[in-house]
Amino acid sequence: MTQNNKLKLIFILILTAFLFSCSKEVKKPDEEKSVAESKPVENKIEEQKSEPPTPEKTAEQLEAEEKYKKSKEYEEKLKQLGAELDKKEDILRYKCPVFMSIDNLAQKKAPALYSHVDNFDFIHFYEVKKDGDFCYCKYKAPTQNGGILDYQVTYKWYNLKQIYLPLSYDLLSENNMGKISEEFIENQTHGSLYSMENDEKKHEMIKLFEDYENTQYPLFRKVVHTDWDTGVKTKGYKQYDMRILDYVKGNFTNSGYDEYFVMFYEDDPDPEMGDQYIKRVRCFLVSEGKIINDYYISNSGGRFYPALTHDKLPEVKDFGYKFSQGWIADLNQNGINEIYLAALFNIEGGEVLMIEFSDKSFVTGYVYDARYDIENAIVFIDWYKKMITAESSEWIDDYQWSDTLKEFILLKRKYRRD
Repeated sequence: MTQNNKLKLIFILILTAFLFSCSKEVKKPDEEKSVAESKPVENKIEEQKSEPPTPEKTAEQLEAEEKYKKSKEYEEKLKQLGAELDKKEDILRYKCPVFMSIDNLAQKKAPALYSHVDNFDFIHFYEVKKDGDFCYCKYKAPTQNGGILDYQVTYKWYNLKQIYLPLSYDLLSENNMGKISEEFIENQTHGSLYSMENDEKKHEMIKLFEDYENTQYPLFRKVVHTDWDTGVKTKGYKQYDMRILDYVKGNFTNSGYDEYFVMFYEDDPDPEMGDQYIKRVRCFLVSEGKIINDYYISNSGGRFYPALTHDKLPEVKDFGYKFSQGWIADLNQNGINEIYLAALFNIEGGEVLMIEFSDKSFVTGYVYDARYDIENAIVFIDWYKKMITAESSEWIDDYQWSDTLKEFILLKRKYRRD
């Protein structure tokens, strides 16, 4: 055998041995598939074992959830009623155009009262007359109950500020204030009226009103409890009871039963805050110690005056009956007591609402718009003109009852400017 043949033989033997050793380490296809499939199955079994089954809700939990759901539905209904009142307040922004630039004058428009600083809402004039430094502009203004009134605003040019500022607003439209009744003017209110502090049965009545409100119209909220040791959060529901701020017994619907105008606050965990704001207002009809009917009354949810430290309602002469939060009087002289409810806000200022029963419900509207200084205003009542006049350091406002529109309208506003 030649040397070359020997080398070839040795090479073949080495290659054969190498291939044989490798074939021992390679797994069969069936074995690979079996191993690959077995591992995920084991993981799935382990995962299923690690997830505990969802516990079924108890009867108490299901009952709490149902009460919470009903409470949310009722609160949503009250929000809708509040939204209708907010629309009335928003309409009042368009009764008075304010400062006017030279460009505004050329365009026959001026920003509306209480416009957003970064986005003015304008009132457009349908007639403009200029006379020296004075400018007389006529415009139409919507009312709370869907009316349209014509006004004239008188402007004066202030060279220092390079702007026109309003001096006065005057109603141009005719107003029907309705009939005058000497009997109503003399009595001012109908039936006897007294507040909670003068009621010998106040503890009994407070319990009756609170129990009824918290049973018939309970307020539930979702609460979350955190276990700080484990970090586990548990969801639950809690009832927040309504408590009495004040009430007035009187005649508000002419039902013939005992009637109570009642103001509630929400029983808040913080006692320094909860009893300062009016949460709900309702009128209860009571017969033989039982509530036989109730009416919810839309309100602005302002602060409760007796809870304030310094601010107090002003004394107003000849304005019927005064209670902790306002006045009760038949100023429009239609045979039904109106409730004039004052509300104060930390930033926006105060406002006065007029509440009166009409047909089958109470109707709430504004005597005048928000941001008025109720505490420092001097208020006068003119029963023969059915008018409320409010004087402050900046302006004098005359608001007169409109029997056609069934609301108070601005009759005249005069600024205290030179």
